[in-house]
Amino acid sequence: MSSDLPITSRNYHAKIVLISGTRVVLREVLFGEQVKLAGNRFATEVTPMQHGRFRLIQDKGGVRAPVDLRAQNVDRLTRRGANAPAGGLGPMPKPSPADADVFDLSHAGIPYSGRIEVFNGRGALHGTDEATGEAQVILLRDVQVMEVRRRKGEARQASAEEVAAYYDRPDEAREGASGSVIEPWPLPGVSTADINTAASGGTSEEHA
Repeated sequence: MSSDLPITSRNYHAKIVLISGTRVVLREVLFGEQVKLAGNRFATEVTPMQHGRFRLIQDKGGVRAPVDLRAQNVDRLTRRGANAPAGGLGPMPKPSPADADVFDLSHAGIPYSGRIEVFNGRGALHGTDEATGEAQVILLRDVQVMEVRRRKGEARQASAEEVAAYYDRPDEAREGASGSVIEPWPLPGVSTADINTAASGGTSEEHA
């Protein structure tokens, strides 16, 4: 069954390779944002993203296709043009203009590619540096590769109300702001498999 976590949850750790080639491990890591302030400045504090989500701007055959994804469900993130075969070993070469700021990522096991936008500022990571034991902030713009060990909540059975709400929906996918698609369907802690299992009166053994 799926995890049931608040949108502000921190993950266990993230192994990060910076564009410079430096390797960092952050414990209790939050993938959040630094809010933009007046005068083109940004807050120093890293706070959870709005609704716990970022917007990925995909390119589908030349058509702009935005999708809103939960920040805490990112498993892996690789900047296009990174030294991925070497695990991000060494400084990152300059990408082609078409690949600038494009990320290939795994989100809850599903692959995506696109440019990451946050709603209130700029993407950033906050956690405890494993080497120094001190709090550290890393900007998304400085990340070459990131691998995350995600925190998962306790499994729970879908309720009768959740099952009813699921089958009462007119569409399989809900729409977010500006026509973006929210994936997966944002019912906290419940997957489609959970809903189908609950509707049939069974018990799901699936975990997200």
